[in-house]
Amino acid sequence: AVLTMARYGDRFPGLKWYASWESPMLSTVDAGTGSIFERNPYYDRATGTVDFARLRYSPEMPLWVWPIQALPRDPTWPRGGLYLDGDGNGSFNKDADYGFWAVYDSPGVGQPRKAFYFPTIIREARARKVFGPVWPSHIATLQEVDERARIEDALRYVRDAVRRLPNLAILVFESEAGHVTADPSHAIAQVNAWLDAGARWVRFNPDAHYVERVMGRNPARVVQNPAGQRLDRKTITNLLEPEEANGGPSDPQGMAAAVSELADRTYRSNWTPALTTVLVQ
Repeated sequence: AVLTMARYGDRFPGLKWYASWESPMLSTVDAGTGSIFERNPYYDRATGTVDFARLRYSPEMPLWVWPIQALPRDPTWPRGGLYLDGDGNGSFNKDADYGFWAVYDSPGVGQPRKAFYFPTIIREARARKVFGPVWPSHIATLQEVDERARIEDALRYVRDAVRRLPNLAILVFESEAGHVTADPSHAIAQVNAWLDAGARWVRFNPDAHYVERVMGRNPARVVQNPAGQRLDRKTITNLLEPEEANGGPSDPQGMAAAVSELADRTYRSNWTPALTTVLVQ
């Protein structure tokens, strides 16, 4: 959505708002915060850092490809991947170590497929010389990884989206757990990027009155974060919506609240930071 707005926004100037749900703004591949299957035990959520001192390369490890490839076990499947060595024995063990996921794609027309890891991971691999004297041919180089990120990672294009759609309003919904990891890095990056780009109205999580309206009751913990506020790791915990199991809105309810608020604000031309009630009864 962001790439489309950045590249072609002048073709649909009537676009008024954009609602985002757990969008992978930093990258569509494993950035080291954890995957849909497991958290990364060597990622510090408080600081947003990964313990890359554990980074290793295993030539025997089957390549972990994201999205999941529905392929039969094949002896020709590429081997050799990056992981964090949990038990310190220097060999990959899927039960004790954390394996990084990569996109397996061709860097260009007619070229063989390669594993594209998140740029930070590849930078660390190069700096720590984990591949040894020869870079594996099936793993994309830092230059190739950076080029792919330059073209595809949405965060780089937020400013262009605002330039083409200066009246766009943005609302980002995020709950405590998230469907990929319980890490808020993507939400922090997205909200702050829209604010830094000068978007006309940016809010993290919908107005509490809309959440109450959609749920039919107050959530267990009321979240009211006025528009225009930046996010950081110290404060975001209290700004996340509680999970449905903890008395908060379900993901569909949270997004219904976000969409309703944006639609009503557009209809009423009301862009105050917070509301005292829903705008359309």
